[in-house]
Amino acid sequence: MWFGAAVVLALLVPSPGVAGLGPGIADCDGDGRVAVAELIRAVRVALGQADVSACASADSSGNGRVSIAEITQAIIDSLYGCNVVPPTRTPT
Repeated sequence: MWFGAAVVLALLVPSPGVAGLGPGIADCDGDGRVAVAELIRAVRVALGQADVSACASADSSGNGRVSIAEITQAIIDSLYGCNVVPPTRTPT
């Protein structure tokens, strides 16, 4: 039972940033990983609380705004690594 709870907890707790294959969405400092602080910066840009120059990589479309789709991809990049396809669930 504790193993299942540990797996669920590990999936729910965001990582500090997993290294990936290169810069990802919201990799503000270009180190190949997306940290929680960079996610926060990207969300602030999306909410209009910061200029897009605060994290230009969060604007992957280059339209001068950060969309929900870009934030979602930034979270995926943070959890699984930049430019990595996340695992999919297998029906049981």
